[in-house]
Amino acid sequence: MEIRDYCLKEQNTLWEESRRLDNPHQVYVDLSQKLYDTKLSLLDHGGQM
Repeated sequence: MEIRDYCLKEQNTLWEESRRLDNPHQVYVDLSQKLYDTKLSLLDHGGQM
C-alpha cells in the first residue's frame, strides 16, 4: 500500500496533458553526453564491459 500511495502521489505531479490517454502531449527527451557515450560503448561491446 505504501508503494501504491507513493505512485499515486507522484502521478499527480505530472501535467494533465501528459496523463491523458486521448491525444497525450509528447515530451522530447534527450540523452546526456555521458549517457550517450555509455550507450555507444555498450552497443560496441555487445553489452559486455
